[in-house]
Amino acid sequence: MKRTTFSLDRHLHKEFPVVVGGHGSELYTKDGRTIFDATSGAAVSCLGHGNQRVVRAVCQQMASGIPYLASGFFGNETVDELCEELIKGTDHKMARVYLTGSGSEAMEATAKLARHQRLDGESDAAFVSRKAAELEAKFQELGPETVIGFVAEPIVGAALGCVAAVPGYLKAMRDVCHRHGALFILDEALEVQRIIRSHNVLDNVQKQGAYLGKLLKQRLGDHPNIGEIRGKGLFWGMEFVKDRRSKTPFEPKLNIAQKVHDMAISEPYNMTIYPGTGTCDGYCGDHVMLSPNYLVSKKDIEHIVQVTEEVVKAVFENVHSS
Repeated sequence: MKRTTFSLDRHLHKEFPVVVGGHGSELYTKDGRTIFDATSGAAVSCLGHGNQRVVRAVCQQMASGIPYLASGFFGNETVDELCEELIKGTDHKMARVYLTGSGSEAMEATAKLARHQRLDGESDAAFVSRKAAELEAKFQELGPETVIGFVAEPIVGAALGCVAAVPGYLKAMRDVCHRHGALFILDEALEVQRIIRSHNVLDNVQKQGAYLGKLLKQRLGDHPNIGEIRGKGLFWGMEFVKDRRSKTPFEPKLNIAQKVHDMAISEPYNMTIYPGTGTCDGYCGDHVMLSPNYLVSKKDIEHIVQVTEEVVKAVFENVHSS
């Protein structure tokens, strides 16, 4: 039976599974299915779904009568505690925190902050340079006094499929920016921070992340249509190619990444795999990502890789036979 919806979804003519609940790595749908969330939503639910400490903290704040305050008028102790926890996570290398509701809001805020009380205008080149020498040259070309900031992503997620910065890249970019007095901007809840610190969560991320990468490469590293398997921690991506040697991408009309996602989330697999496109030039190129929550177990990792392997192989069998 077709579901009536009044929300403006990402795809107007596509039916999405209706989720009514969740626990840990599992999502429960209205039609009775259990879906293994191997992507933590959009790589966001890092402690899994329905974490009781987070639920209690949220309920306590709601019950206080101040679930929302206008930050332009009021301060709040809970907000300040979260900011303090985030600063501790930098070994106090940072002094202040500005909280937003999404990555897009955060990047917009950094752009506004960079422009505040500075000269009008902006330099796109300062936000796209990838090497220290090129960034330095651009500073000199534009004039250091006109450059207000440089934005870098430690790991490019949805746009490129878990492409990590090479070792030393971020430090080199930071050094150039600091030398010229420009902002160095990295694109990146209180109870979540406390759980991460008190439960050795990062140890699990490193251990299970290494296992996830190892298994993916063992099972799919030789697949003729996988150009690269890359990632760090529990954030891994696979790039699909028509030819491994030339790394030629598939035609966009084939929707390879979307086919992988659609098959994975359907019966009998019931698992999320995050699709992405535009890997090569913003238009061509397909990739998928896996980003399970930080509390994932070894058994979960093995399940994720098993399903991913079966789905990828099935999709390409269909593609090559059509």
